[in-house]
Amino acid sequence: MAAVKKAEKSEPAQAEDRDIFAKAAPDIVLYQWPASQNCDSIYVRCTKIHRFLGYLHAPYNVADISFPKTSNQAEISDKVAPLMRKLPIIRINDTNYVEGTDKIVSWLVERHNCQDFLNTDESQKTQLWFLDHWAERWLVWLVIYGRWFKEENYVNFVKSFTAIKSSHEIPRAIEYIKMRACTILKTTEVGGMKHSEYVQQLSQGAEMLNRILEKSEFISGPVLRECDLTIFMSIQALLDPALEDESKLLQNFGNLVRWAKKVDEMTKTPHSKPISLG
Repeated sequence: MAAVKKAEKSEPAQAEDRDIFAKAAPDIVLYQWPASQNCDSIYVRCTKIHRFLGYLHAPYNVADISFPKTSNQAEISDKVAPLMRKLPIIRINDTNYVEGTDKIVSWLVERHNCQDFLNTDESQKTQLWFLDHWAERWLVWLVIYGRWFKEENYVNFVKSFTAIKSSHEIPRAIEYIKMRACTILKTTEVGGMKHSEYVQQLSQGAEMLNRILEKSEFISGPVLRECDLTIFMSIQALLDPALEDESKLLQNFGNLVRWAKKVDEMTKTPHSKPISLG
């Protein structure tokens, strides 16, 4: 892929011209780790960008990053490690690139003049900050634990985005990603959990979200905001049948399932995968 360049700063859309994508849609390509059978991408932060583009009704194309076929560990590291730090990336009009979830969201918010999408409601600012922080610093790690660290899920998960039939066929590049993910995971509180503690934390998180959704259509209040997509990106992953126990557990929480269906419907695109509900 070409060297990554920063996107040029664009002027905010005028108030009377809010629907800029309908009138002058930029040519956007989302570079991502590939989709699985039931998830927009095997990397949840790519899922968040899919869903924000869907929320904006912004046309875009997808370029999946292929895994190196070499078995040489040094070559794999040289090719994969930088991408693990940079993805997702969007290319705009064939010339400019924006890398990283936060920078992409900021660019799209400015481009579409939709600052209300951000978690800026003063009456909810503390709660939304906590939930966003919890989703980014805790829930994402529970996904990594369930996909990469939990051995009984790992092979099923890899089967969902490759053509392998057994663990012996897993490409070395994917084994490298697993190694990197689990190494980082072990430096967190989640990485030191016993399986029973992992299930307890997942259940408590789902119960917390379910209670919030008893009184509100969205986690962020009466309208969908960034916090909803930050949480949805991990909930889609945990509802994946490749994570059988996790998926069954979450489906016991009716308000959470209702919310996930609603967000899925509002943000789906031709490139996204519908959430799996048994």
